[in-house]
Amino acid sequence: MSADWIDLQQTVDRRESADYRKRRQELQQAEIALMRQREQVAEMRRALPTGAVIKQDYIFQEGSADLAAGDKPVREVRLSQLFTAPKRSLILYHFMYGKGQ
Repeated sequence: MSADWIDLQQTVDRRESADYRKRRQELQQAEIALMRQREQVAEMRRALPTGAVIKQDYIFQEGSADLAAGDKPVREVRLSQLFTAPKRSLILYHFMYGKGQ
């Protein structure tokens, strides 16, 4: 077991079987590995260089902030108006997977 393994004996119900405890520890190790992999993927995402610049200033129909007011648009808003302040980035992911995925 790795140093990340937490001694589950502290939380064990003595009625648990040895097989259950063993599988629970294996599950814990898999969860730790998944957490690390997820963080590695997030780090790779944060390290990506700036992508393509959107040159067209798209126009959207902005609805009411009151969702009970219905679907009727209140006003038009340009894409350039939505992300103008510092730290207001638009991140857009477009995934195209092959047939096998």
